[in-house]
Amino acid sequence: MSHVAGMRGTGSNTLVAHDIVVPEHRTISVVKAVGGINGNEHPDEALYRSAFVPYLCLIVTAPMLGMVQGALKHIDELLARDKAMAYVLAPSARAVAGVQRSRAEAQIAFDDAWLHARRVATVVDEAAAAGTYPDYAERARAKMDVRNILRLLRTSMQHLLDIGGASSFAESSPLQRFWRDLEVASRHGVLNPQIAAEAYGRVLVGVEKPITPLA
Repeated sequence: MSHVAGMRGTGSNTLVAHDIVVPEHRTISVVKAVGGINGNEHPDEALYRSAFVPYLCLIVTAPMLGMVQGALKHIDELLARDKAMAYVLAPSARAVAGVQRSRAEAQIAFDDAWLHARRVATVVDEAAAAGTYPDYAERARAKMDVRNILRLLRTSMQHLLDIGGASSFAESSPLQRFWRDLEVASRHGVLNPQIAAEAYGRVLVGVEKPITPLA
């Protein structure tokens, strides 16, 4: 994964093995897991009863929350050092009203993303604790929540890039790495925002046939 714009450190490689026997207890059926059947070896542990797809989406989304959190911290450190702003008369960037507004927009988008993440986590955790499995409508809404997390995180990052300016894209700047990683990670196939919106829309308007099995 080194020849990509972002997520270069994931170590995502394809391995092919021939004539290898995999014991059944070391396998999992994705089809069964999506439906709430996962061959749970620890039935007394709530974590192992977590809804498969919503839980997977949270796992994939969590590092992206960290990327934006890191970007926020980087910008705050720059502003605290009285970062200058080109072509303006203000003594520093943080004295500029536009920068203040962008910082507020970045924060509220990040906070909103967390609200959606917590709602998905609550649905998954409460169902697991109760020993129930969220129905398709709940799972589709969870993916819609994740879709909004991605949108909000990208919005937050754009505001931070506006504050950082062109220097944010220097290879020495951690901000460009956060940006590249977010742009790549937020397009993971499991999280596909277009499909998430259509799947939830079908639920809301009563179209029974799902657009994706991954919900």
